[in-house]
Amino acid sequence: MLTHLNSPVANIDMNAAHPQNGKSAIQMLLEAIPKAAKENPQTLDFAQEVINTTDSVTSKYFLCELLSVINKPEYGKYFEAVKPMIKDMAEQTLNGGYLGAYKKQQDFMTFIKLLVNPENNVEKVKLVQKLNNALNEIPSGIEHSVYLDTFIKSNAPVQRVSENIDTLKSVAQMYAQNGKQLDVVEFVNNNVNLV
Repeated sequence: MLTHLNSPVANIDMNAAHPQNGKSAIQMLLEAIPKAAKENPQTLDFAQEVINTTDSVTSKYFLCELLSVINKPEYGKYFEAVKPMIKDMAEQTLNGGYLGAYKKQQDFMTFIKLLVNPENNVEKVKLVQKLNNALNEIPSGIEHSVYLDTFIKSNAPVQRVSENIDTLKSVAQMYAQNGKQLDVVEFVNNNVNLV
């Protein structure tokens, strides 16, 4: 859908006609919004959060990508779960210097698509922010790895995972004292790899 992108990164033309259907991104969004407002309002709330949190280039990039899922209600609960994380996601992917044409926007969308996916356990997606907060409490220098896709796709009971996240800092410190690296996802999902 991103045929509306112009180089350089300074602009995304939302009024450019799409070669396949002759409609602009704005036209397609305006046609899709009434149905989405009734059947998938979480998606529109999410879009508003992205627009309010990111720069205009990222917002336009996101809106062009949104066209593929705006009227798919099965994505609504995922958009609702990820909405509180938008600010952090934007800070992690959009800050810093120039990385290439739309590279930061692509990274931002990759992060969103990783989480907003009906194949994921939405309850695990809701725990991503809690996991991120716990990871931020681990002192620097303590080695640990995190495989977010494994985390959100796992079948481990959500309550147990949440409880394990609560102990993550102390477990990471214990691992560091023993000179070992902690596989965070393995620990929070299974709590079986204690030293």
